[in-house]
Amino acid sequence: MCAALSRALLTEARAFLDGVLGAESERELVVLTDGELLSALAERSRSRLTLVDTVGRGYSPWPRDAMTFARTESGDLIALLRPNRQPGREHDSEMGLLFVAGMSDPIDRALGAPRWSIAPVPFHNGQILWTPGVTWVSGHTLERRALELLGLDRVPVGSFATSRGLDAYLGALDRAAGELEVLYRQPVRFVHTVPRSGTLEERQNGIWRFGGGAGFDDFLLGWNNAVLVHGETWRAEAFATPVAAGDELARRSYAAAGYRLDLVPPLRGSVLHNGGYRCASNHVRLDPGARSSATQ
Repeated sequence: MCAALSRALLTEARAFLDGVLGAESERELVVLTDGELLSALAERSRSRLTLVDTVGRGYSPWPRDAMTFARTESGDLIALLRPNRQPGREHDSEMGLLFVAGMSDPIDRALGAPRWSIAPVPFHNGQILWTPGVTWVSGHTLERRALELLGLDRVPVGSFATSRGLDAYLGALDRAAGELEVLYRQPVRFVHTVPRSGTLEERQNGIWRFGGGAGFDDFLLGWNNAVLVHGETWRAEAFATPVAAGDELARRSYAAAGYRLDLVPPLRGSVLHNGGYRCASNHVRLDPGARSSATQ
């Protein structure tokens, strides 16, 4: 890594960590990192921050999709790993193992000695918004599992020329949503209108809107890519943007819904170099009695 790029990424990483820690005064943050960034962050070590060395493991740019954190019926914290590992991304689930193994003793005791397990059903944590009573997803959330159910390796766009083809794909998405309902123990709903009815032309137009944005991240507009935190105060966290007027409008919109919106500095350099911190959907948020977070 060249010196100029290293300095730029370090500056952004420090600003991001300061923003995340500043959003909640009692938060403990566990960061998985390695190499030059680990050494540089360690020099500026602070309380409420634990650094875990990934020793150069071959993660993909999107390890957030491969794991989630949950509570067992007895209240224990568990790192839940995907059973359906994607080809080329098999190592991503190791992030959950590192989190469990790398926590400092005080955090480990506070969380009741977390452990890890493999989930009983497939899941994909990209574009998931958990709210009390409903889990909101997009079609991309369930795409990988739907393709597995259909025995395909890519979305069968050509089959959308017929109602039968549309029904088959949407049916696979519904089955995948049903599996998530078992895992999350609450209804799973789509944030987009699902084109289940209408003329063939109307349904074809609808499926393109439903799947719009695949392969593209407009990471500078992070207001709709937020994490909701429910405790004594209902908060939301998202990335700030270069558009100050838009940030303020977003704060007012969230406030109208009962949430305080905290905006943290985005990691632009990471994103531009194909880094994974484009999606806030898989931040770890624990209950108010055990305030902690983890991210890469």
